[in-house]
Amino acid sequence: GEVNGRGLEADDIVLLAVLVHYAWHADVHTPSFKQKSLFLAVGIIMAIVGVAHLLRLAFGVTVDVGGWTVPFGLSWIGTLVALYISYASFAFAVHSKR
Repeated sequence: GEVNGRGLEADDIVLLAVLVHYAWHADVHTPSFKQKSLFLAVGIIMAIVGVAHLLRLAFGVTVDVGGWTVPFGLSWIGTLVALYISYASFAFAVHSKR
């Protein structure tokens, strides 16, 4: 499919694969210390990404990648996805049985 006049690119497919893998393996009953640390790290990183998207929207910063201007609608999607993954990661880390 096409998004904003451009075709589905390799980075889109990689991002989709990472999100699907993360969601598919998110079943956490008794995570180890290593898993809790990973969830916390992912939560922090995705919170930073989400806040960065919000700041871009708030200040109207234009981002150009290879001559293509990234639309602001993409930052709305990035904000929602990043903050949801952050929330889910913190929830998995905090509400685990260990």
